[in-house]
Amino acid sequence: MVFLSSPGIRGLIEDLRTAYPPETPVAVVDRATRPDQRIVRGTLETIAELVLDAGVSTTSILIVGNVLVPDAARARAADADSAANDETASDKPAPTYQWHGNAGPDDDL
Repeated sequence: MVFLSSPGIRGLIEDLRTAYPPETPVAVVDRATRPDQRIVRGTLETIAELVLDAGVSTTSILIVGNVLVPDAARARAADADSAANDETASDKPAPTYQWHGNAGPDDDL
């Protein structure tokens, strides 16, 4: 997630494209939390033009990556990867987690 001054989007997208493929999902949230909030969605290949065409001119939030892919699609992709990488994945025990801190579950944090 990056705070973005919309006029600088082209330079930022060029930098991001050195690390991510052009089809990477991107969203720009303009006027976040306000009644007139709007979200422009695209990919690294398309988002700069979409944002400029939408007239986004305020500081916005840019979100990049598969976090934008719907949960069901991410789950299917993860299942496919798991099955392809380890045919015995279902035989492995579930991970366990332990609390390592001073606060208890009823304490205000």
